[in-house]
Amino acid sequence: MEAKMLTPEEKNELKQLLCCALQDMKTKTAENGDCTYKVPYRDEVFFVEISDEDLEKVARLAIEMLEELKSLANSKYNRKEMDDLLNKANNEDSAIRTVLIYESIQNDKLKELANEAAEIMRVGGAYWMLIARPALSTALFVILNGIIDCFDDEDMYNGTAYLLLRAILSMHKVPIDQEDDTVGKQE
Repeated sequence: MEAKMLTPEEKNELKQLLCCALQDMKTKTAENGDCTYKVPYRDEVFFVEISDEDLEKVARLAIEMLEELKSLANSKYNRKEMDDLLNKANNEDSAIRTVLIYESIQNDKLKELANEAAEIMRVGGAYWMLIARPALSTALFVILNGIIDCFDDEDMYNGTAYLLLRAILSMHKVPIDQEDDTVGKQE
């Protein structure tokens, strides 16, 4: 069964939900209006500084990426194909070739959205090519693999959108020193 795409109203509602979810993580607001958030993602916690406007853009991009993954699930990929790709990636000895397998699911639209996310998060050059892009590609692959049969499950979809938002934010993360967790604390 084909998963239905979100309406513009549903996208806007989810974008507001994602932005609100981060408000509890805000640690400070700079004089220029940018906010610092302490964000948990996978097995780490990091700080990220971003303006409200850019946060809304990133939330919109996370939703657009997820919708594009849904489109791919509706037209190109199914559970068996994703399992085959996952097995191929898991049996690959080269980290670079593994990332290339992960990136193989991306169409031009996903690549365009990823590049837009990199611009908003102010990453580029070697950092984008060697660290941020492979990390985002991995997240997109894992998300499609995990939700391919569940795009119509609202809770799963919203949780996955939140995961993708944090994956994008992590592109410009400032790691928290485990010894000294004072950076970014409210004064």
